[in-house]
Amino acid sequence: MAETSPIGPQFISLLPRFPLVVCQSCQVAVRPKQIAYHLTHDPHRLSLRHAQETAATIGTWEGISYDPTTLQYPLSVQDPIQALSIYTDGILCTVAADCQYVCRSLKAMKEHWRTTHRFSVRTKPGHPRAQHRQRARDLLDRSWRQVTCQRFFVRGAGSSYFWVQQPGIPHLPQAPPIPSSQAEEIVQQVEQRYTEALSTVEHTIEAGQVDDANPWLRRTQWPTYLRGILVPPLLQSLETPAPEGVENEAIVRVIWDVMGSVAAMSQRITKQCGHFARTEAARTEQHESPFTPLLAYMDEANIQRHVEPWQRILVFFARTQQPHDWQSPQYQFTPRQSRTWRELWRLAQAQTEVPPGESSTTAQSQGSPSYPDPQSYDAFSASPVQIACMDFCIELLNQRIGVSEYESAFVCALAVLGRTSYGWMDTDSYPPILSKILKIARFIVLHKAVRLDPYVDELIASFQGHSSKLVLSAETPFDEPGYLLSGYDHLS
Repeated sequence: MAETSPIGPQFISLLPRFPLVVCQSCQVAVRPKQIAYHLTHDPHRLSLRHAQETAATIGTWEGISYDPTTLQYPLSVQDPIQALSIYTDGILCTVAADCQYVCRSLKAMKEHWRTTHRFSVRTKPGHPRAQHRQRARDLLDRSWRQVTCQRFFVRGAGSSYFWVQQPGIPHLPQAPPIPSSQAEEIVQQVEQRYTEALSTVEHTIEAGQVDDANPWLRRTQWPTYLRGILVPPLLQSLETPAPEGVENEAIVRVIWDVMGSVAAMSQRITKQCGHFARTEAARTEQHESPFTPLLAYMDEANIQRHVEPWQRILVFFARTQQPHDWQSPQYQFTPRQSRTWRELWRLAQAQTEVPPGESSTTAQSQGSPSYPDPQSYDAFSASPVQIACMDFCIELLNQRIGVSEYESAFVCALAVLGRTSYGWMDTDSYPPILSKILKIARFIVLHKAVRLDPYVDELIASFQGHSSKLVLSAETPFDEPGYLLSGYDHLS
């Protein structure tokens, strides 16, 4: 039997199945440190002394978690938790089969689609035709459904809604069994409708789709470039690599992890660079100076979310450079890009052949994403595979466009990122991805500039705090007696 604490007409009790305290009057969980605060405010309005005594009594109970942030909260439950409020206006995301995100407003759901699934439902600007409006409504209806939901806390950890799969459905008498002949007929009808619905889904990209698009697609020319490409394998080429069991996927996984570690190291080096270097890295026009320097993200762990577009670009190249059984988008590497890619693939392949007896520390230092101490040598030392990854990224960026943007393999990969299982990304969902790519690119360019500096060892020593003053011991051309501002004076 659950323990309770009398506080007038209200009760504080231990929540069944979870080590949490719940207010039965408010039907909401209360953190142990906030019990006194909860009881002294609406709707209870107890005296501070009475509230503190009640909190002290509850503090003696066993089975209470005093750090609710460490609990694993469920995404769904079979039956409702009776002590918590039940909401019948929940919205469940159905964009992905394994997504169980629940909220109670369509605005929050659209934000979830945009940030998590890179998907949005929009019609044409202006006055779209009736068929376009109907298509948007149908797509919206397929992307969510109404469910019953609950949540533990009002705010903070554990405040997300979770799906109640069977919200107290009353027992109904079973209907008599359907005759076998009629059952077979129903199954055939269902299968026929499913086949018809499946045939209406666009599995192949057609160039004519640009006619149904907005000026954004007319400018990017994504449908023209990806014409005739099957959508499912195209999207699979961007997926996170499988841990094991698939040919070449181990190498792809190494490249994915190395890209994450290169981005993290580039951000650490950006933080250590001076104001003028970061200002130059933020320049977008040759004749215009930026107002603010390039800034690193406040939280280093945040870099792993922002480097994902770069990781998907590299694994797209990794999967399409190897023999595959589907028609992939056509692109061409420059000689420098091909050379750096072959070196990256060779070193990544060597990573997968590390002997079992080798320590995990060595493997980690050669590419897997980690967060070392910024003052340690590992925070700024790059392994050969990381240098190869950085060089390939630099070569992707370092390509002059002649006639068409799609001469660039990098632009081709950006077009692939613009496709989702529900259609093309638009001007709301794609620019945030492009912003992440540009930010990481600037980090990498600044990182490469530091590696090319002749005093890179002294710079890294100063980054680590081993030297409070940067001493450049090498001689400079200005010390030569015959050196002029325009070069050496070779006049006799």
